[in-house]
Amino acid sequence: MRLFVYAGHWSAENAWNILWSTAKYDIARLGGATVTAIAMQPWFQTLLAANGFINHQQIVMLEWHGFASQPWAAREAEGIRVRRMTESDLPQVERTDAASFHPLWQNPLGSLQRALSQSLSATVAEDKQGIIGYQISTGGGQRAHLARLAVHPTAQGRGVGKALLSDLFRMLTQQGISRLTVNTQNDNVTSLNLYHKMGFVRTGEQYPVYTLEVPASV
Repeated sequence: MRLFVYAGHWSAENAWNILWSTAKYDIARLGGATVTAIAMQPWFQTLLAANGFINHQQIVMLEWHGFASQPWAAREAEGIRVRRMTESDLPQVERTDAASFHPLWQNPLGSLQRALSQSLSATVAEDKQGIIGYQISTGGGQRAHLARLAVHPTAQGRGVGKALLSDLFRMLTQQGISRLTVNTQNDNVTSLNLYHKMGFVRTGEQYPVYTLEVPASV
């Protein structure tokens, strides 16, 4: 669920009930699906819970502050090269993304194309077999946001994520950007450990993720 908006002169409940009943019918008719919503406002959390959505995880925010002595200044991982992402890389990037994330969080090719076109920085990590990781960041001014970081499961533990972040940190520092935010799931222990090791700290912000299984209509 990307967005729910209603006019102020109408109640959230009325708007939601009409829109959601139609959407739910269409989803069921098309074969059913898992519907997910990140609820940033308490009133929306209440609406979702009242309609059977379950809160099963949190999105947590972290932030990195540059211009300080950091462990990221070390060497690049052996046998791994980080370079700028190009349009021709996107099919391999999509395969890496699909292998790295649960279907709920995967980015299709079209989304990756848009993300690349709007990026402040987009790089891939590759070895002799090809692309094994990538990152896409957005932003400007004094701040940036790490929109996506993925490492193929077969390459995890080799320092790929650290290599991508180290390269990104160097680029941000050169451009005078001193703050980088990122978000991840509170149960994604691998990502959290990497970010903490690389100098990120939690901001205290977190947002619940609600899901509902909509079965196919008979």
